[in-house]
Amino acid sequence: MQQGLRRNLILITYAILLFLGVANWGLVWGAISKVFGLTAPFFYGFVIAYLLNGPYLFFRDRVYGGKNRERRKMPPKAAKILALITAYLLAILCVTLIVWIIVPQLGESIRKLSDNFAGYLASVTAMLEDTVSKWGGGLELVKQMEAGVTHFFENIDFDSISKALNAVFPHLVSFTKGITTGLYHWLIGLIVSIYMLAGREKLIRQIQKLVNACVPKRFLGKVWELATLTNQTFGKFIIGRLIDSFIILVLCFIGMTIFQMPYALLISVVVGVTNVIPILGPFIGGIPSAFILLMVDPIKGLWFIVFIIVLQQIDGNVIDPHVVGNSIGLSGIWVMFGVIVGGGQFGILGMLLGVPVLAVVYTVLGAWVNKRLKKEKEEPVAEPACPEEDDPVQKEEALEMEENDV
Repeated sequence: MQQGLRRNLILITYAILLFLGVANWGLVWGAISKVFGLTAPFFYGFVIAYLLNGPYLFFRDRVYGGKNRERRKMPPKAAKILALITAYLLAILCVTLIVWIIVPQLGESIRKLSDNFAGYLASVTAMLEDTVSKWGGGLELVKQMEAGVTHFFENIDFDSISKALNAVFPHLVSFTKGITTGLYHWLIGLIVSIYMLAGREKLIRQIQKLVNACVPKRFLGKVWELATLTNQTFGKFIIGRLIDSFIILVLCFIGMTIFQMPYALLISVVVGVTNVIPILGPFIGGIPSAFILLMVDPIKGLWFIVFIIVLQQIDGNVIDPHVVGNSIGLSGIWVMFGVIVGGGQFGILGMLLGVPVLAVVYTVLGAWVNKRLKKEKEEPVAEPACPEEDDPVQKEEALEMEENDV
């Protein structure tokens, strides 16, 4: 009796809290955002430590040390320190290499675009004039558009520009502040990640003790099962996406070099980096790249659009299934759902993490549904009573029931 009353009180309390949370979602989300803002460096540090955990363990166990005493190459403490230094040096080297490739190429591309913008605009205009003249009757429209653009630039209202700049300035300050805050959080997060990896074993033991102390024993197995599933799903997904994106980067660079397209290295890096985002990544990286190529050389820009579509089809149907595999267990529609919902709530980070989070929820929910269906299948189902053929009274009652139902 007391257990039933206690259970009902817990359910009622949970329902009230859920209703209050939904009714005051703005306040709840504001509190969550504030807490996340205060703990952002620790979150970023956890992300960095999680990404470098694999290389750290590889260098600690395979390169500098060994799990067996017979194969151990150096003391465990020295192996941990050297593995930590090597993992971070490798990560810094990769980031430096990407920046060293992108920044000079980006600066050169911007300078070249600004120097040749008038020529690119003239070539695009000439192509439009030629196309419209072939259609007939549209040449005058193009000339009117050119005259309108020229008139606009010759009669610029500097007072309006000043007012527009004054309106934009606060947003520019806010944007600069956001970038500075983000860089600060990532820098502190880098330091936090070093402490997390250095004290990895102790931190895991503390979390295990905390979970064992707070969670009832009958739920402990499910909690650790969910934690293992989450770790495996996130690990496979992130590593698979990184390998897949690197392969796309290399293939894009080779293809653009063969077809002699300009800005091959810059565009390949952009396409490879944005390819980390499932489904929408190719569009995020391909559209601005195609626009740049269309300005430089319209024909090669059109060929690039065809090339990137073919490349992404190869990635989606051949490379991605073999590299990432079916480890996340989601169909295309659910992957798109995770990307759109995650991106709508948390931006780029939500696009990256929305899919593995949804994969974990999908796996847990699927296991629960299958368990329920299996349990219902095992239970005996009472078949409806049928009137015996030889009993005229039951036949007459059944016919009357059918007539009433009709």
